[in-house]
Amino acid sequence: MHVIGHGVQLLTLEKQLEPDEIDRVVGLGRSNLPVSKVREIMDALYPERMFCPSLLSRLKDRGRVLHLGPEVDSMGRFFEMGYGMKATGGVFHVNLTSALQLKSVVMQHFEDVILKGSTGLSGLAKSFKAEGNALVYATMSKVEFQTRFDRAKTTYGEYKEADKALCSIYRHKEKVCRAFTGNVFTCSSLATQRGESMNYVIKENGKVLMLQYFNVA
Repeated sequence: MHVIGHGVQLLTLEKQLEPDEIDRVVGLGRSNLPVSKVREIMDALYPERMFCPSLLSRLKDRGRVLHLGPEVDSMGRFFEMGYGMKATGGVFHVNLTSALQLKSVVMQHFEDVILKGSTGLSGLAKSFKAEGNALVYATMSKVEFQTRFDRAKTTYGEYKEADKALCSIYRHKEKVCRAFTGNVFTCSSLATQRGESMNYVIKENGKVLMLQYFNVA
């Protein structure tokens, strides 16, 4: 172990790590994040310790193999899990064309849609924004989503901008709303709001407390 100033320790060997640190890096390997991103997360969680990239790479690869198998690209396991999810009511598509992809599915986009939809609602603006955000980001079943959407349409549908916002959410619900994206596998060519939102958090804040916020299988 090396100390490189201000009490920061440079860790190069697995035996220098605490069990929770090992578990966290191995867990991050499930999502096959790049080493640079894993190091960014670990540095934020343990600011007094500096993790050697080669050490993180070894532990991350162990996590990927444990979760997805020894294949280099893990696609066999990916397809197995994907079709298994499809068989139980989930969504799994292969070779999606660009025409089927929503290219700008990020948190800010639908925050803007909901904010614009609240224009002209006066006293209803606050409740509309709360309901719109719930439709996109809250955990609920598809039946609950439909019930809440119908209720929102009844309450706000007479207002032009609010109705447009609700229709936009509904039109893209399979790729945007957590009620649907929580049961979707994604590969490198297709991103959902779940992965995009967490990537936003990592990039903007430089830290993640739990990978559980990442909605990947």
